[in-house]
Amino acid sequence: LSKTLVNHRSLLVGDDTFNGLTLWHEPEVLLANLERIYVVPRKFSDSDFTEARRKIQTLRSDVIIERLGHHQFEDLSSTELRKN
Repeated sequence: LSKTLVNHRSLLVGDDTFNGLTLWHEPEVLLANLERIYVVPRKFSDSDFTEARRKIQTLRSDVIIERLGHHQFEDLSSTELRKN
């Protein structure tokens, strides 16, 4: 991301991916290159989201994290769709 020629970088992830983001290889490098993270709700509770947010903001306190609203496709798995 650091080599892209854009001024603003954001990441859109499901809450399951967001929950494990700090376990990725060198997450601080990714976070250093992001302005904002959008989180799509699926199966995690408010407390799970809050804890994941706390962990991420420990690595980068000024990243903006926005949890999007609930939607009708929360039970739909992209992994399952790719299998078909």
